[in-house]
Amino acid sequence: MRRFDVATVALVLALLVGVVALDLSGHHFFVVSGASMEPSIAKGALVVVRATIPAALAVGDVVTFQHQGRTVTHRIAGIDEYGDARVFTTKGDANEVADPEPVAFDDQVGLLVAQVPLAGYLLGLLQAYGRIVSVGLALLIALSLLKERRALPFPFPARA
Repeated sequence: MRRFDVATVALVLALLVGVVALDLSGHHFFVVSGASMEPSIAKGALVVVRATIPAALAVGDVVTFQHQGRTVTHRIAGIDEYGDARVFTTKGDANEVADPEPVAFDDQVGLLVAQVPLAGYLLGLLQAYGRIVSVGLALLIALSLLKERRALPFPFPARA
């Protein structure tokens, strides 16, 4: 195998191991599909969030949570205490007003750790065309290996 091929395979494997390690350590990936957090987080960005408990959150933190069947990434604009419960007011940076309903994170919520601008679009393409891309890559690798393989003498030598 050529040095370029080995480096490419090593890079892809390292990325896959990194993604699996992040997932196993409680990190999750989400694609931002709206513009409510612009300019700090652009539409199409891939956000990496770490699972955390609501007690660890503070005003100004960016969180990803489920609300009415949708995944939302917004900034915490306020926190109210009701006995042992905390209720969070969230707001998109581009929005004029806070979200209409306060949110109570029952168990876990995702705290923003990192973002990769535009990577969400790439992930969407890979999900949409993943099988085609996978088959194409497999064919390219197979052709590369066949091209480098030494030709066997034909007809094959007879065995005695």
